[in-house]
Amino acid sequence: MLAAALVLGAATAVGVWLFKQTVYLIATGGWGWVDPAGPLWMRWPLLVVPVAGGLLVGLILHWTRSPEEPGHGVTEVIEAVKLDAEDMPYHRIGVKAPVAALSLGSGASLGPEDPAVEIGGSVGALAGARLGWSHDRVQDLVATGAAAGISAAFHAPLAAILFTVEVFGVRLPSPRMAWVAAGSLAAWTAMRVMAPDLVFRIPEQDRLTLWSLLFGVLLGVVAGAVGALLVRTMYAIQHAFLGWRSIPRWAKPGIGGVALGLVGLWLPQVLGIGYETIQGVVDGDRHGLLLLTTLLVAKLGLMALSFGSGFLGGFFAPAFFGGAVMGAMFGLGVEILVPGDPVTFAVVGMAALLAGIVHAPLTAVLLVAAVSDNYAVVPLLLLASLIAYSVSVRLVGASAYTYPLVHPPDAHPRP
Repeated sequence: MLAAALVLGAATAVGVWLFKQTVYLIATGGWGWVDPAGPLWMRWPLLVVPVAGGLLVGLILHWTRSPEEPGHGVTEVIEAVKLDAEDMPYHRIGVKAPVAALSLGSGASLGPEDPAVEIGGSVGALAGARLGWSHDRVQDLVATGAAAGISAAFHAPLAAILFTVEVFGVRLPSPRMAWVAAGSLAAWTAMRVMAPDLVFRIPEQDRLTLWSLLFGVLLGVVAGAVGALLVRTMYAIQHAFLGWRSIPRWAKPGIGGVALGLVGLWLPQVLGIGYETIQGVVDGDRHGLLLLTTLLVAKLGLMALSFGSGFLGGFFAPAFFGGAVMGAMFGLGVEILVPGDPVTFAVVGMAALLAGIVHAPLTAVLLVAAVSDNYAVVPLLLLASLIAYSVSVRLVGASAYTYPLVHPPDAHPRP
């Protein structure tokens, strides 16, 4: 089993690398070359590519008869690990991974990390089915593959292990945890060979003070409330689109693409994954409060619309984007009251908003620390993330992954 976990981790890393390369090629060839400061008529790809990408996403899902159903791909992985791994539709990954790459490459305001979890989980389920292993062993492979996906996506094997604990309920310690750890380490090693650069590079932060801890509490409360609101909004939009019977299924992502394109003409930063904008914020680039507010509302709004209209992608990257911008806004206000570095709160906001959306605070802390190779602010990250998690649980009761399980579609009247 240990050898299988190591092979699965390495194979997942290769799959994630290929997925990310595909996203990059589509984005740079489609709209990434456009000069955002150029004349409006030269920025036409920012409108056309999201619309065309959305229509193509809808047509592919329609032609392949992919079911139109509520929820998120990681929800299927959770059910496989906790309930019945044999029922996991691993054969769909051959369609879902390319469609997710097309979604992100054409400008959907989502992220590549959750598809990485699906790639790993599906490879694990496929391997277990082909090997004829027992139910428990297949569940072990699915959990191992999912952890390998996070490890490969973020260069964060320890955070990937905690992700399986917080999201999939893998017990610590347990025999399954050994396979999860082995797969995560193999994925990290393979990805370091193929793509050694860190996801972000965050400068060293100022020494933490009592004031920063107190303001971190407030930021955690705000992030938790925003995360809870975002979860409800995403699924409200998804249920609305599912119930929109007068519009054919294949056209629905195109409608989301229209909104993406119209906003992207003026704010191209909110299109796609957005790592460059996140890096700029944590590098200390000075943006006015009005621009930061506009970026925050536009990014999170388009995240909910992209997900709800049928684009495929994940929640980590937009959570990091929204959290960094929200934290920078918060830091500007704090800077007026007490001396400090707004970048510190941008970093804290990334972890706090992710914790408020996916309800995995320890994973959020270690991910932000690992992707930046910066552990100086871990106490503040932990404080804000735990508070954001607590507030979000109180307000919405379920994460972005478990919401469709707690609130099934029949509980929502369709328009």
